[in-house]
Amino acid sequence: MAPTISMLYALFVLKFVVAVATVLITTAIAERINPRLAGIIAGLPQGSAIGLFFFGLEQGPEFAAKSAVFVLAGMLAVQAGVYCYYQVSKRTRKHGLVLSLAGSLLGYLAAAFALRPIEFTIVTAPLALLLSLFIFTYLFKEIRNTKISQRIRLTPQVLAFRAALAGAIVLAVTEAAYTVGSEWAGLFSAFGITTWPTLLIVHHAYGGKQTHPIIKNLPIGLGGMLVYCLTVYFAYQAMGVYAGTSAAIGTTLAYLGLYTLAKKKWNWLP
Repeated sequence: MAPTISMLYALFVLKFVVAVATVLITTAIAERINPRLAGIIAGLPQGSAIGLFFFGLEQGPEFAAKSAVFVLAGMLAVQAGVYCYYQVSKRTRKHGLVLSLAGSLLGYLAAAFALRPIEFTIVTAPLALLLSLFIFTYLFKEIRNTKISQRIRLTPQVLAFRAALAGAIVLAVTEAAYTVGSEWAGLFSAFGITTWPTLLIVHHAYGGKQTHPIIKNLPIGLGGMLVYCLTVYFAYQAMGVYAGTSAAIGTTLAYLGLYTLAKKKWNWLP
């Protein structure tokens, strides 16, 4: 079934609202609770989950299941971009935010360009993402899980600025996904529409160093993305979109629960 204008509008509005709300909540968690938790949340499926759900409604469970493979592949590019953000922000002070953003976007686009010719499958995409999670966890091991000590006051103006920034990024990414064509749209659908605004907001308020604990823990959250997309691939075709989405949410929560228990038992885990 071809997507209707009303469905496309509903997808955009829901994705926009969820993305902005998630960014505001995640940045508040980074400031007032723990940047580590914020990093995990930033890596979890949010915009991608909404996109896959509407793909299933609009074009069928099989199409959504195949799209989940592209989302998994796209997470490789997201991690490459975030790694570039970390490296640039670690080395720059003057104009650090702009340079970090530019470096991360170049890293993301370079990785997406390199991944484009590869025909990922439901076997190779999860394996590639799983391997990358271990690699980037190792690359981020030197980052310390520090907390923000001097927090800024959350005035209506601050919240409005953060919401506007998150909304602008959602608009830009959505427009890009429509203009680059179908071959690139799958990779762009995986773009971290909550990850980048969260990093930029924290960077703007507290400096680049305070984004590093968020970056360090992003691979843990992306493990939830891996579980979610795998469940979508199999459950959508077997159970339908609604039941499949419920199953995907359930398996993602189970992953987080198991990780929390494992972390308590084995403190050496990231």
